[in-house]
Amino acid sequence: MLNILSAPVLYALELTPDCNNNCPACFNVFKDNSDPLLSINDWQAILDVIAPHAHRLKLTGGEPTLHPDFPAIVRAIAQRGIAFTVFTNGRWQNPGHLLDCLSDISHLTGLLVSLHGAHAGSHETFTQVTDSFKETTNNIKLTAERGLRVTISTVLTSANLNELPEVVSLAKDLGARSVVFNRRLGTHSTHLALSESDLIATVQTIEHLKASGLPVKHGTCIPQCFTPSSS
Repeated sequence: MLNILSAPVLYALELTPDCNNNCPACFNVFKDNSDPLLSINDWQAILDVIAPHAHRLKLTGGEPTLHPDFPAIVRAIAQRGIAFTVFTNGRWQNPGHLLDCLSDISHLTGLLVSLHGAHAGSHETFTQVTDSFKETTNNIKLTAERGLRVTISTVLTSANLNELPEVVSLAKDLGARSVVFNRRLGTHSTHLALSESDLIATVQTIEHLKASGLPVKHGTCIPQCFTPSSS
């Protein structure tokens, strides 16, 4: 018998379009929206609707930790017994306070942190913020030292296509559990886009890293009609 879901079980909650990076490939459709942010009361009402169906949530944005009610929102999620992850750029206004908050939330399954290169040059070509590499890597290490699970998310670009093994090595050194590589979506920032041949080469590199037993995987899928892969 074919079972059909009556409602989604995975949800991405875009808490805010605000971000302290300036990535040219950002695909947040609300980033130019001037409407007021949803308040904690708004989010509680939304959570009440989806809680009976939700198996897992991903908190995203923008940079979700910039929402002024972020601590209250994660507590509200935990009170409803929903597992969740936080998709973040790792640049936090008060890292100690944020990690204190998250360390007390039992339903947090981990943080997905954007790191777009093994060096400041490649990462900051993407974020367009000076010193963002140092801040992000410092906070990844701090998060791992707190015992929270960290996964690195890397968008494949012309700036980092030769650094993928280094990204995996750096992630391990920082205490991250794994690395997810994503092909860049959208039409913006063509100077960062990979050519077809470069994308095929990066896919082959990822496949080689996986075959070597390293904790890496594809994020956004690679169509099999483009090139064979395990994505």
